[in-house]
Amino acid sequence: RKGGPSDATVDILSRQLQRREAQTTWRRVEADRKLTDITAELLDCLLSASSSSRSVSLKEAS
Repeated sequence: RKGGPSDATVDILSRQLQRREAQTTWRRVEADRKLTDITAELLDCLLSASSSSRSVSLKEAS
């Protein structure tokens, strides 16, 4: 942006806020914790997602 972040019109802001609502599937991670705690949470999330997708793939294969 040439005029800085405050040069967005009300219409642009409204469209940006509408897009944010569509991102509700993103996992929210509180980052004000120890790095090891954050890492453990994310690894657990990834492993859970991985095992879920594997079970879906196995069901589709049979």
